[in-house]
Amino acid sequence: MAVIRRTKRSNAVGEPSVATAAEASTITDTSSTPATKFAMFSPSNAMGMTPSQFSSLVCISIGMTHCLDVYRSVQEGESSTYCNRYFAYSPQIEDPTADPLQCTLGDLGIMKLKYQTTIMRIILYFITMMLCWGKEPLLKSWNIATAVSPLATSIAGMLMQKDYVLAPEKFSLVALLVLCLTSNREGRGQKMPMNLKEGLYNIALFLMTSIMSYLVSNHLILGVESYTMFSSDGDGDNAVSEGGKALWFMMILVEYSSFMFASTFALFYFDEARKRVFLACLAMLALVHAFYQLPLQKDIWEDPSGRQTASMGFFFVFVAAALIPSFDKVVFKK
Repeated sequence: MAVIRRTKRSNAVGEPSVATAAEASTITDTSSTPATKFAMFSPSNAMGMTPSQFSSLVCISIGMTHCLDVYRSVQEGESSTYCNRYFAYSPQIEDPTADPLQCTLGDLGIMKLKYQTTIMRIILYFITMMLCWGKEPLLKSWNIATAVSPLATSIAGMLMQKDYVLAPEKFSLVALLVLCLTSNREGRGQKMPMNLKEGLYNIALFLMTSIMSYLVSNHLILGVESYTMFSSDGDGDNAVSEGGKALWFMMILVEYSSFMFASTFALFYFDEARKRVFLACLAMLALVHAFYQLPLQKDIWEDPSGRQTASMGFFFVFVAAALIPSFDKVVFKK
């Protein structure tokens, strides 16, 4: 028995056994594969994130840089050279020494609307991303929805307005679209069964989707002159150039559609708890829009008081939908 113990100890301390050597060889061979090497140097793994989490954060970050670029141009006022960098008919495209193309007051007003609407959309998308963060299949589905709107809608809008808008950010948007599609192509979550009779939260999300769909089509058809104080004709202070009308088209197609897509995603993919949190956040955004953004836009919109009333209506509906219990949990006593 003593001899057997010394033999086992010598195997443990001395040279590795056959099984240990095979395991070491297997580990060495696995680490030398190209896929493992690629995963080791992946930026998402280096920061302790999955590819879907990494792609969603990159989309939010790049979106903020584009939004701040518009904000900087709005702050510069009439002396802004934003038109020269964004509008396709700028004289400096052909001749760098030509006089800068000045933005009209109408153009600056549309830029202000676009910036403030983009801020609201980025906040909503960040909240939705955080609601999906702990559930990988759900986050992958959300990233695919982000690829559709605002990324794909932005690229489509730029192609439709290529005669008026240069859109220097189009290359980064294409890169983000490729990143979202390649990082989330497999393992996406499935749609949840949706029943409008479950609770008021489903009805509120359905109404939000329907109303935003109507607003997108209506604002695109009627145009900037029907909803703002600006005119698309003439050379006055309130005139909007062709580039300004293109910016209006981009704002409605991208930003307004994003609210519709986010509500649709929440309706079909979120569970009850996430839907209630989503609606509570929508209520806060409606309140901010009514009492902070609209007072700053009173010289832009044709009927700012009407929009403020509509925003407050949305606020009360969203709060009620987030707090009222589900219909099947309500018990009526006889």
